[in-house]
Amino acid sequence: MNAQGVVGIDRDTGKIIPISKVVMTGLKCNCDCYSCGGRLEAVLNTNRRKHFRHSNKSCNPTPETELHLLAKQIILNHDQIYVPFRGMMEYTNPLAEVKINEQVSDAMITIDGRPLYIEVVVTHGIDLIKFNRYKADNAWVMVINLEEEDRELDYHNLKEIVLDDSSNKEMLVYGEKRELNLNDISSDSGSSWIRWVLGIGAVGALFWFNHLKNKQRIRSFRRIR
Repeated sequence: MNAQGVVGIDRDTGKIIPISKVVMTGLKCNCDCYSCGGRLEAVLNTNRRKHFRHSNKSCNPTPETELHLLAKQIILNHDQIYVPFRGMMEYTNPLAEVKINEQVSDAMITIDGRPLYIEVVVTHGIDLIKFNRYKADNAWVMVINLEEEDRELDYHNLKEIVLDDSSNKEMLVYGEKRELNLNDISSDSGSSWIRWVLGIGAVGALFWFNHLKNKQRIRSFRRIR
């Protein structure tokens, strides 16, 4: 496992637990690895960063995965979150890994009786397949973008970013004015979109160049006359 792994699974509750919430050292922490299921030892009495370790040397979960898991657990552990255009909202019935239209959302909460699906973006945005499935269901979806966040954020700071921050959240828009800044375009589609924009620009430049040449011909013709 990552030598500085900071996320485990509580064996009694089955919930994700950050090292900052662990109080017992060694195997007494009663935690398992979320990746391979092996027993974890909590290293708390250290001058360096507190972390989990275990004997499975081939297991190496990534900090990106840990950040993603912690963000989802934070949503499950609380009952208020900032929603774009609506501000801080209370929610109920938080659930993780909820299936909708042949796909699984990271989390789902209920606000005023309406389900709000949540996607936590750390390394990979929402691709067009997932977007179109949400669109087909006209689902209410919020994206929380953590791509630029420190992979070693402590639990308290991450909680504020996930729940309270307004700058890292956007709603999926299904109409013609859908925004294209959610990293929800695949690399191939993104390249095609860029090529389209560049193509339009090239045509416009060619048109303007020909327009200038025609104006110069007219001026020359007038001088000759």
